[in-house]
Amino acid sequence: MDAAIDAGGSCTDVLLAEGRHILVSRTLQGSDAPEASTGVLDEVRERFGIPRRLFVTGARASRVSYKELTLTGVDEMTAIGRGAQRLAEKSTCLAMSMGTGTALVHANGDAYRHLGGTGVGGATLVGLGRLILDEGNPDTLMALARNGDATRVDLTVGDLGYKAVGILTPDDTAANLGKLDSRTPEDLAAAIHTLVGEVVGTVASQAAHRADSPNDIVVLGKPAANPVLRSVLDRVGRLFGTRFTFPDEGSVGVAVGALNEW
Repeated sequence: MDAAIDAGGSCTDVLLAEGRHILVSRTLQGSDAPEASTGVLDEVRERFGIPRRLFVTGARASRVSYKELTLTGVDEMTAIGRGAQRLAEKSTCLAMSMGTGTALVHANGDAYRHLGGTGVGGATLVGLGRLILDEGNPDTLMALARNGDATRVDLTVGDLGYKAVGILTPDDTAANLGKLDSRTPEDLAAAIHTLVGEVVGTVASQAAHRADSPNDIVVLGKPAANPVLRSVLDRVGRLFGTRFTFPDEGSVGVAVGALNEW
């Protein structure tokens, strides 16, 4: 029985696993989330006993401590790549960790290569929601977006009078937020999701082709559980000839990758 903590920029995931069976999965938010993870470990100890080992990864991993255990640090890019491999059951894949921003890691056996990424991610979606709609709750933004139409806000290829431009169809985006015919919260939320999903999906698709893994993009992170973003990524995949996979437990995939055994 081992524990892993992924202390990311926005969330901290605490995981307890016995082999491939996840016993505890908890997500903490807030500026003190890494420190608050000790409270979850106290609960784990009372219910299951002290874990054999505690693995930590993520941008704020240095802020995690627990008096009962020696911490083992895990390189974040390794945790991302290994988590994607384990959850998708693929030896070779492009891992896309969509968290605060988005990181891309090519995983090939035991080799993990950081290919870059983009500063656009979950924090971008929340930030634009706050700026445009005065709403920063991602669940509320998602609910609004599901009832909205981004094409009333975004300029499409068809709006410009084209039947097609290269690989683009008339329904594809020519300019995010480039039309603004509608200012309803639902349509604006849909356009925010489209912007984030298209940027991230395009960057990942291009990287996947360069890495010869166009059909093996494995998405990890909290935003990957958002059905609106998933729909945008699927559409981007069809456009660029790539395929995005959303594995079960993908929202805590980096913590899964931090574990020494799975």
